[in-house]
Amino acid sequence: MNIVLIADGHPREWPVLGALSRDFPETTWIHPTYAVADPEANHQPKTVLNKQLSWWYRQFRDRVRRRMTKWKVGQAEPDFKQEITLPYFELGREKGLQLLDDLNPDVIVACRAPILAPEVLQKANWCGINVHFGILPAYRGNDGLFWAAKKRDTEALGGSIHFLEDGVDTGYLIADAFPELSGRESETMIELKVSDVLSRTLVECLKAIERDGQAPAGKPHPFEGRNYLARERTFTQDLGFLAGRLVRRMPAQKERQLFY
Repeated sequence: MNIVLIADGHPREWPVLGALSRDFPETTWIHPTYAVADPEANHQPKTVLNKQLSWWYRQFRDRVRRRMTKWKVGQAEPDFKQEITLPYFELGREKGLQLLDDLNPDVIVACRAPILAPEVLQKANWCGINVHFGILPAYRGNDGLFWAAKKRDTEALGGSIHFLEDGVDTGYLIADAFPELSGRESETMIELKVSDVLSRTLVECLKAIERDGQAPAGKPHPFEGRNYLARERTFTQDLGFLAGRLVRRMPAQKERQLFY
């Protein structure tokens, strides 16, 4: 089975990338880069002070989370058949589409990837699937785990694997995965435990697809929940989350995997 992975390689996803490289080493990893701005985009300068502060805070928070995650898991380098770096905005344009034509993937796996254009998804012979941190459909977007923990939504401390389609985390569900948690974990440890169980769940899903030679039917879900945007997570939201954790810990939960 020919797999193309599209992932930016954040340390949170290292367990997923590591499991994929061990069980499917012939996978090709397309690594989107963000150092160069899209020349066709309209980059308006942020002139409002609170917008500037919010942007600076997000950059600082993400650097801290990345360093904490690296410290917890160590440097883990996945060993794929080949790794190709590509500016994120090229994925849905001529260069990226030609690359996918050349790779001819049976399955496209996305894990913390930019929103993929329909033209990209059509390049998969069988299906495109996404590894999502947060249980769908309630928590769409990149920070689903944070909002589930902040709201003490114990039914959503996990991750989902779903089909990619033209939308944000809206495709049919293939699996839900919940890690074992004691209730004392930090946000970083929750993310890493979710990443671990998601990595094993992804491998099982891909092995089933390879065995059957086609995508599973999946489970439809209503277009509900929210797409939590990066700008919604502010300094005061983080303070509220930390204060809540000091007052009450989260309930413990056992590991479970649900396949559809």
